[in-house]
Amino acid sequence: MTERKIFPKHRLLILFLAALLVLMLCVMLKKSLLHPSLTVQNAPHEMHFQASSETITRDMDEIGALMQMVKANPNDSSLTLKLCDALMRAERWDAAENFARRVTDLDPHSFQAHFLLGVILHQLNKNQEARDMLEKALTIHDDPAARYSLGILYLYFLQQTDKGLAHLQAALKLPDLTPELKATIEEEIQKRQTPRPKEQGL
Repeated sequence: MTERKIFPKHRLLILFLAALLVLMLCVMLKKSLLHPSLTVQNAPHEMHFQASSETITRDMDEIGALMQMVKANPNDSSLTLKLCDALMRAERWDAAENFARRVTDLDPHSFQAHFLLGVILHQLNKNQEARDMLEKALTIHDDPAARYSLGILYLYFLQQTDKGLAHLQAALKLPDLTPELKATIEEEIQKRQTPRPKEQGL
């Protein structure tokens, strides 16, 4: 009926990665460094879906405040990324896309903006555009999480197994790959390399 029912496990992986990226964004904004390893083990996306009314109210208050700040400082890309982060947590994907695109216009060389926009576009079922944006992100910075995200996109949503596996294999060779992401990628590759049992005849 829905895409979640068709690819429940792998949709979960993408949502997990989206939560991971949101946390990574917060770290980057504070330290101005790319350290995805700081957040891989701390992204329980299930917590978001069980958010209380108080959490939802707080998120909406944060979004409102950030909207005003961005309105007053329209050329501040870091501030706009913070707003994008808040919108993603609230699953306001259309608005998140608009502001992520604004950041890519303000800073065409922002790896984080292109990376997040790729994830957002996937959530909006714009998988061809998501692919293009993640490919663009990788031309700016060769990041294992971006490679993994693009690999999953190719494998399960664009049905291009060779390209998907190529990105996963490339991610394993990057120096800043975390143990957690390494294990996830190796498991995914192993599933693809394990021969499927032959179907029984009718």
